[in-house]
Amino acid sequence: MLPFCPNDFDDNNITKIAARAEESRQLARVHTLRAQDKDRRRYDSKHQMVSYAPGDLVWIYTPVRKVGLSEKLLRRYFGPYQVLRRLSAVTYAVQDFDPASRKRKLREVVHVLRMKPYHDPAEQIETEDIPPKESYKGPITRSRIKTLEQNDSGALSSFRGEQCRTHKSR
Repeated sequence: MLPFCPNDFDDNNITKIAARAEESRQLARVHTLRAQDKDRRRYDSKHQMVSYAPGDLVWIYTPVRKVGLSEKLLRRYFGPYQVLRRLSAVTYAVQDFDPASRKRKLREVVHVLRMKPYHDPAEQIETEDIPPKESYKGPITRSRIKTLEQNDSGALSSFRGEQCRTHKSR
């Protein structure tokens, strides 16, 4: 609120205060536009445009919070959902996709940032369990030599002749 003194009532003073307030609003607007432009440039420099065709299957990000459970261990993406149509550059109409279900299909309008391509977990290639190669770079200790003797005698041949660097016999 503007300070009001009945004895000091002057039209010139009110005009100055109003002009200063308008100048402050314009300055704030300029700073806001600069900040928005800076944020837009930063976002656009790293953003990759994504588009989905009708019929594509996608996961939808839906945050779940349950009392007593750690949020980081809960599922974040649900689906699959089928893309019905593109509503704008960043929004899509999707519906729940379950061909075996006779329930009513759930339809949603979803922002593209909440979507990611669906890959069926059953169709993923299973990898073999390949044991890692022995690439120990640390000091050679008695316990390390025992471990190598138990696991593989060939790996120990590279260590033969070297003394333990950390443990010296007392």
